[in-house]
Amino acid sequence: MTLSDWGNLALVCQAIFFVVSLWILLVELRNNTNQVRSSNIHSLVELMTPIMLRTIENRDLTELCLKGAKSLESLDDVDRERFLNMLIWWLVIYENIYYQWKNGYLRTENFQPWASFFLEILGHYNICKYWEHFESQFNPVFMDYVKNEFRCISGSPPVHSGN
Repeated sequence: MTLSDWGNLALVCQAIFFVVSLWILLVELRNNTNQVRSSNIHSLVELMTPIMLRTIENRDLTELCLKGAKSLESLDDVDRERFLNMLIWWLVIYENIYYQWKNGYLRTENFQPWASFFLEILGHYNICKYWEHFESQFNPVFMDYVKNEFRCISGSPPVHSGN
């Protein structure tokens, strides 16, 4: 073999190694993306756990939730404030979940169970009745999403915006 043949062989080997390296890089990038998405889901569960456990363990908090859902006016000032703050807390969590999904950090198949649970929360706690208390505290895009969910609760067909 001549020196030119060795040079050509080296160029072919270099091209093969480049393609293999690129493939390995893409596989690692995909694995990293999946790990980040999995970590996001785990973080969301960590956010939800404390309030869920508190309502399970604390009868007074559960009663507050039930009374507030039935009639905000039946609560005294302190309990009304507690109930509204709890609703805001739920909405802040779901705003976070919604934006993770909108920005591609959650897959749709992972977002859908959260969205279904959110719809259940919207209905159970009658958030529609109290929306005017905290509507201005959220991003307009999220507010549109929530208003669309209100349509689902009321029986009106949802408005799909291509999301």
